Amino acid sequence: MQKEHRIWASLWMLLAFGALCGCSPDASFDRDRIDASIDAEMDAGDADIPTCAENEHVVDNACVACPINSTNAEGDDPAGDNTACECDPDHSVVDNECVMCGPGLMRPAGDPVPGDDTMCGETICEANERVQDNACVMCPMNATNMMGDDASMGDTSCECEENFQVVDNACVSCPAGTTRMAGDAVPGSNTMCEPTLCMENQFVMGNACQLCPAGTTNAAGDDASMEDTMCDATLCAPDQRVSSNACVPCMAGQSNVMGDDASGGDTMCDPVACPVNSTGTDVVSGCTCNAGTTGMITPSTTAPYYTGTCAAVPCAANEYVSSNTCTACPPGTTNAAGDDESGVDTTCDDVSCPSNSTGASLAAGCTCVPGYGGTITATTTGPDYYTGSCTANACTGTEVANSDFATAGAITGSTGTVVTVTCNAGFSGGGA
Repeated sequence: MQKEHRIWASLWMLLAFGALCGCSPDASFDRDRIDASIDAEMDAGDADIPTCAENEHVVDNACVACPINSTNAEGDDPAGDNTACECDPDHSVVDNECVMCGPGLMRPAGDPVPGDDTMCGETICEANERVQDNACVMCPMNATNMMGDDASMGDTSCECEENFQVVDNACVSCPAGTTRMAGDAVPGSNTMCEPTLCMENQFVMGNACQLCPAGTTNAAGDDASMEDTMCDATLCAPDQRVSSNACVPCMAGQSNVMGDDASGGDTMCDPVACPVNSTGTDVVSGCTCNAGTTGMITPSTTAPYYTGTCAAVPCAANEYVSSNTCTACPPGTTNAAGDDESGVDTTCDDVSCPSNSTGASLAAGCTCVPGYGGTITATTTGPDYYTGSCTANACTGTEVANSDFATAGAITGSTGTVVTVTCNAGFSGGGA
């Protein structure tokens, strides 16, 4: 259409020139020829039509330079409508000018100028970026930051990762054997890593805390930033032994001295021998009370590592020991209670023959003395340990002349009987 307008404008100028020259339009111009000329002009293309250069736009059918900080492609037609340029990136339209956005603000290129006023927007930093001089810059190495820092505001910082410290505004790895929590601000003041203190039963090897070897222990607090340390061997208490690098109690009936090293091989406890008055390999295997004793031996985990006893059996009164057995005394013998059945053989004591009898002992046999008659039989029953007796024999009656027993057979009695005889007057003597 613009091309057609230019053609018609040219033709009308020619007509006007013809009129000035006194030429008659009817005589000199043919409308059909004019139309044909227009068509030919239209077909001729745009090669001969002048357009605006790069970074120009059309204002009132004239090509004028774009405002500062804006651009436009070449080719705007000055014969057409007014055109606009486009503001550069990070510029907004203010009073038909492209004005640079403020610090930390941004706007995409393309706002038409001249045109309505526009506004710059906030610059929001991406993840692991921070604000420096109203611009988003990358975090230092070994530091992170969440997205969202506003570049129009003040400077921001990133945070060092775990086990990094701040040295001259850089995140520097902690020295061996030290640690630090994540979060130190960088840029920021210098920080320091803290020594790693090993826990209980750990030791330092190569600036790291390691578990103590089996059978060893260590107090908490070894500093992993310092030289290597060692764990201490576990020494078992009395009556303990080593089993798989651990101190475990001895079984009942066994004992052990203190000091077995749990960091070494397994050890064994010692069996406890059977106590007095008993026999057997050891307490664990079992102990049997000896003959003449009674009781029971049971293994225990505390000294003397067994309970119970084998106590001697005391013989009763009138018993004696024969081959560790309490045996009744033979008839005519006696013995006090208390002989030890577990001990050596003992004997009973002989009981002497009773009065009016003779013999070595009741057990050996007793015989009545002359003038006495009877039988002595040994028994096991006290208190005499015999039965029977030796009694006096009866004497034949007699008399003493001239005495108070002068009558024939006046004196009677038995063996041992004493009769006092008094002589008559005029007679002397006497007796019993």
